[in-house]
Amino acid sequence: MDRFMIKDHETQVMEDIIKNQVLLFVDKEIENCRSAITRIEKYREDRKQVERNLDQGQVAQALATYLSAVRRQQRTNQEDKIRQEKSRSEAATNVQAAESALRLEKHGSKKL
Repeated sequence: MDRFMIKDHETQVMEDIIKNQVLLFVDKEIENCRSAITRIEKYREDRKQVERNLDQGQVAQALATYLSAVRRQQRTNQEDKIRQEKSRSEAATNVQAAESALRLEKHGSKKL
């Protein structure tokens, strides 16, 4: 009877050891899965940040291009206004010169 009890006890101890080993293995696998999930989530967040940065870079580039075009257009508009003003001024000067010449002519013809 002692023999059976010892065998039974040994069997129980072996089963407990195997159970504990299985539990340790399962715990380790669970931890590995959690770690993998954490790494995947971090990678996903990093990718999102990279994409946001790329988007911001593209927006910044588009904005810079737009602002350059606006400045160029403003410069062109200013140059056009300057040319128009210069033309008006020259035309006014020519009109004044012609009027003066006409007055001199009239004044000269009155004296004769």
